[in-house]
Amino acid sequence: MEHIKDIYLTPELKEYYMKDFNENVLTCQHESWRLDAAVADLLIQINDNSHIQSLYSKCCGRPVFTSDGNESYLEFAYSKEFEAKIIEDFQGILAKYVSQKYQKCTLELSAPKENSNWRFNDVESPIKMACLTDKNYFMINHFEITFQGSTPDKHLQFWDDLVQTLHLIK
Repeated sequence: MEHIKDIYLTPELKEYYMKDFNENVLTCQHESWRLDAAVADLLIQINDNSHIQSLYSKCCGRPVFTSDGNESYLEFAYSKEFEAKIIEDFQGILAKYVSQKYQKCTLELSAPKENSNWRFNDVESPIKMACLTDKNYFMINHFEITFQGSTPDKHLQFWDDLVQTLHLIK
């Protein structure tokens, strides 16, 4: 398999992703893809950092927590100069959430990859988010942080910790 060139978040890419976030993600009303207000607020806070951009997420615990849906995750792009700092700053989150029973927390560095959600030629879809419509949406270096926990409160605390950590990376 051929290695795909590293691509990091630049001001131009930040503008592209923010346009999609503001025009399509925040406004999506489709039941399966709509963000509730609390999650939207968290992502807005994360995206306020010019060196970080949310790409894809799930916040378990808002508004409903089910036994078969106990996973929260965030995939986010970043500026090249912050890669080492992100890894360093996330060690505290990882330690906090893996040290407790019935919980799992992982941080993975992902190279640019094809968009497995891409829906070729689906112009009829009311969902216009680039995570579904742009074949190259994930063609950027990004991190995936995932948390599996047993209670909604743990997930909400996890998201609060994500926001605090990502918002402060400068």
